[in-house]
Amino acid sequence: MPSFVYAAQNASGAETNGMIEALSLQEARNMLKERGLFVTEIHESTMEERGIEKQWVYEEEPDAQEAPKKDQSLPQNQTFTKERRYVPLVGTLRLYAGWLMAWYILMYLLGAYQVTGQFPFTLLIIEGLFYSKMVLIFTFATFLFLLFSSSHHALHGGKRMGWGFFILGFALLMFFSVSV
Repeated sequence: MPSFVYAAQNASGAETNGMIEALSLQEARNMLKERGLFVTEIHESTMEERGIEKQWVYEEEPDAQEAPKKDQSLPQNQTFTKERRYVPLVGTLRLYAGWLMAWYILMYLLGAYQVTGQFPFTLLIIEGLFYSKMVLIFTFATFLFLLFSSSHHALHGGKRMGWGFFILGFALLMFFSVSV
C-alpha cells in the first residue's frame, strides 16, 4: 500500500507532519480530513522518507574499461548492480514441515480408524505407515524442528541459541530413535 507524506493544520491552526498509508492520494486526503486536519501539502513518500534502504549497491569491477556509460560520476572501477533478495531458508522449511506434519497426522488418524475396525475396508499402505517406526521417528523429528524453530523465532535468538536448539533437538531425536 502506498505511503503519503503530508503537512497539515488542525482546527486550532497547529502544524502537523506525518505519514499515512492509503490506496490513493484522494483517499489519503479524505482520511486526513476525517481526522480534522486541513492538508497544506501531500505527496507520495520516497524510499528515503519511508526508511527503506536503497536496493542498489556498489560492486567492484575488475576491468576499469567497462565503466557505466549512463552515470559518469561513478569512479571508473565501480558499477551499479541490483542487490540480491532471498527467501529465508528456515521459513521455507517450516512451511514444508507443517504440511508434512499434517500428512503424518492424517496417516495416524486413518490408521487408528482402520486398526479399531471402523473402516469397512482395509488399506495395507495405511496400516504399514501406522505401524512404521521410521514414520514415527520422522514425525517426532518434524515436531522438534517446528517446536525449536518457533521457540528460536519467538525468543529472537541468534546463532548461539540456534546451535543450542539444534544440538538439543538432535540429542532428543537420537534418544527417541533408540527408545522406539
